[in-house]
Amino acid sequence: MRPWPFELDDDLDRPFIAAMKRTPTYKAQGSGSGENPRLLNKRSEAKFPLVTIAQHSERPSADNIPNAASSKSPAVPDFWFPGAVTEHRPTGICAVHRITVQQPYFVIPHNAWTEQVELIISCPERGILDWQEPFGFVREVNISGSLVGATKRVIIPGKNGETDHYDVPMKTAGWSSTRRDAVLAGGIPARLRSSEFDRQRADEAARLGQKWFHGSHSEATTFIRDLIGKARKRVWIVDPYFATTEFFGFALATAYDDMDVLILTSGEELKKTDQIDAVREAGEVLLSQLESRKDMSHIKVRVMTGTPAVHDRFLVIDDKVWLTGNSLNSIGDRAGMMISVPEPSVVVDKLNEIIHDAQRTKKLSEWVANRKAGGES
Repeated sequence: MRPWPFELDDDLDRPFIAAMKRTPTYKAQGSGSGENPRLLNKRSEAKFPLVTIAQHSERPSADNIPNAASSKSPAVPDFWFPGAVTEHRPTGICAVHRITVQQPYFVIPHNAWTEQVELIISCPERGILDWQEPFGFVREVNISGSLVGATKRVIIPGKNGETDHYDVPMKTAGWSSTRRDAVLAGGIPARLRSSEFDRQRADEAARLGQKWFHGSHSEATTFIRDLIGKARKRVWIVDPYFATTEFFGFALATAYDDMDVLILTSGEELKKTDQIDAVREAGEVLLSQLESRKDMSHIKVRVMTGTPAVHDRFLVIDDKVWLTGNSLNSIGDRAGMMISVPEPSVVVDKLNEIIHDAQRTKKLSEWVANRKAGGES
């Protein structure tokens, strides 16, 4: 059998449109033989509809109805398809209406307040022909506008008398229109919806690893070391304030000796006096530690020269990227957030460009040699 062509027909007669204003509309349209009429929907303006109205625009032939081809069969009705409409309630309880459709238009009253409607069309011989996933209804629509009048120019003073500016279009309140349906306030459904939204936000925060640290450096460092310890492929630590103390505190927390570990720090930090060896700079001490210990051969350190190309702090663990506002040398001391970015590959690509840019970064050994030769001021 050739497939049934489907399309959503917006040219319905005006009385039908008026009847559908506050209810969802299901419509299937097609011609020829076929077995998969697809029901399409128009979203409703009502949050809790009282009825569901459906329409089928074409009378199927006897060849398309099981057991209808026999001469003993009754006359083919205007419409024939068994189906079910499922109401999803605010309490989570569903009500299922099972019907056999035999008219072009049919009305299915809802038994109670309904938040979502799901529709299934089935055939006794062929099984499910179509499934309309649950969809809700718009509870409130707000349209507002504002008037743009004068433009405000802000002058930004700069160095050596130089200035910059930007313009701000000034707006005044214009008009606002709100259309809404009556919604039952309070009660169990409202509390259930509120709790559901809270759970969704908490689940999203957990998925992104959202962590808030304040007043506990040990809690923050333990969390980061646990992340590093779970790595299987790679660990990148990008922190402009990363030096010898942080190196021992985090870079050695990997559980596998052959793990690729990359540190991207800044020359500004490595020029400072080392916290462990007070007579040498941090860069020289860090290089001597790397060269003297074989168990650190898998760790590479690159140094951002001049003004660091990266400001934020990133932690790349395998295929995940974590962002933190505080440097690892002080994380947890002051209030700060740490979160896993939703699209890590973009961040990894950008960091990779900086890491391998010879104009912006150098190997630690090269940087220290240039520093001793007076090339790095």
